[in-house]
Amino acid sequence: MSDLNQSQPVTLAVTEYQTRLDEASATITYVGSAEMASSTSASAWRIKRLDSTSGLVILWADGNADFDNVWDNRASLSYS
Repeated sequence: MSDLNQSQPVTLAVTEYQTRLDEASATITYVGSAEMASSTSASAWRIKRLDSTSGLVILWADGNADFDNVWDNRASLSYS
């Protein structure tokens, strides 16, 4: 039986990210994040589109926050 009062060491993984911004127009801004050494042509980016046409709408590439998009393709990706 385990002793619940005994402390156990905890290891945390820390990942540093780079962030890119592209103000594509007066109302559209793209924000991308990826691990530090990621190329802009790698499928390693989490990209969101900020649309301020009528209020602020935030949409994610592919409809999710996964790190699986290419920053260089940000304008042609599907957002939801």
